Amino acid sequence: MVVGSGHGKRGCSGAFDRHNGVKMSFVGLIAIAASAFCAVGADIMPAALVGEWAPAQAVFRNGHLEGGYALYISTNGLAAVVMEPGFLRVSFHADYCVTSSVLTLRIDPKPYSQTTLTNRVTYDPIAKKLVHFYTGDPLSRYRATVPQGVIEPSP
Repeated sequence: MVVGSGHGKRGCSGAFDRHNGVKMSFVGLIAIAASAFCAVGADIMPAALVGEWAPAQAVFRNGHLEGGYALYISTNGLAAVVMEPGFLRVSFHADYCVTSSVLTLRIDPKPYSQTTLTNRVTYDPIAKKLVHFYTGDPLSRYRATVPQGVIEPSP
């Protein structure tokens, strides 16, 4: 099952096998219910992933990032990477695959650039860390919320 921003949704793979003549049963009903949940719950990020994530080298002062970078993941599947000093923010759409524990961060093409940037991290629920696919850097969650204005503009 994939949950996330709903942009470029991937469907849930069904467990109902019509080719073997399996009749509609309790298992079939569960597969249909799971597919319906995938469509309904596609805009919700698991609570364990929501918040502020950063490597050990990140510098925080009074709860604010002052050096290094942090990944922010919201409940609605939007994410941002913020780098300090100098404040650079890159926004992403986030999709999480529950079965593989992979969080995919994607920047969709813009009118001025047809480039799609994709980044992947794996969530380790036992260690409660995100691990970057390419660098292997572990990210720890510093807080379970996203500070106001980091992903979406402040009111």
